[in-house]
Parts: sequence; structure tokens; C-alpha cells
Amino acid sequence: MANHRDPIQRVGAYAICISEESAILLSRFAEPDCRWGPPGGGVEHGEHPADGVVREVHEETGYRVKVVRMLGVHSNVWRSPDAEVHAINLLYEVAVVGGCLQDEIGGSSDQAAWIPLAELPERRRTEASMVSYLDQPGCGPGCGVHWVERAQASACSVISAMSGLLAAA
Repeated sequence: MANHRDPIQRVGAYAICISEESAILLSRFAEPDCRWGPPGGGVEHGEHPADGVVREVHEETGYRVKVVRMLGVHSNVWRSPDAEVHAINLLYEVAVVGGCLQDEIGGSSDQAAWIPLAELPERRRTEASMVSYLDQPGCGPGCGVHWVERAQASACSVISAMSGLLAAA
């Protein structure tokens, strides 16, 4: 009989930070994944998601940021080998207010970098589809976009989505 755990619900908070030079701040997950994506991660018990994204960005990139606005919520449910998982990811636009770029030591990521938006589609391991739903107005929970599985296929949509988000600000 398979070992089955109770369902897991995970709340994450992720940051979209675009520089004046049209580069996006990304962090790379440590081995074995080595995927690039927006800095962020799990919200701790009792922590407000906006505080969680500020903490995660500092841990993964060295920058102190402020939340500009919430961009959206992405919900996804899948089955792992031993449990059903429900991930709820909140996406925030943030702005750098201090600190300096540095890589996380001993954490879930191992590198941080500013990537020009024009180069984003060329980075095959960029986990860009996390924000691809933003170019589909009204899309939210149930959209069916699993941002890990569809990362490579939607990298190009990040450029158009981010252009629209920043123009609307």
C-alpha cells in the first residue's frame, strides 16, 4: 500500500522587479533544479505574504525592497508521489530601496542576477510562465497554467506582460 500523506497547502510570495534599464531581477534555484525564476518562496506561518516577499527577496538577492502592488494570485493543484499539493502563489511588483546584489549562501537559491528583458527568451531554464497568466485578463485560480511545467514555453510572454504592467503603473 502506498504511503499517503494528508494534502499539503503551500502559500508562496514572489517578486517582479524591473530596473530602469529594463532588466528583471531573477534568482536561480540551487541544485538539482537550477531553474531561474522570480525571487520568492514560502510564506511562514503567521507572516503576511507582503512581508514574506520582502524577506525572501532579501535572502535570495541581498536587496531590500518595498512592495509596490500585488499583481495577482496563481493557484495550482497537483499530485506528488505521496500527497496532493495545492500551491497558492502571490505575485508582487517590488522596488529596490537598498542593499546590494549578492548570492544566497546555503539556501534554496544559489545565484541572483539582473537579466535584460530582451534576453529572457534565450534563457531556457527561466521559470517565466509564473507570470504568463498576467497577459490573460481575468485569469486567476483554475487557469491551468502550471508555472513549473510550462516555464520554457511561455518565456516570451513575460516581456509583453511586464511591458503592460509597467505601462499601467
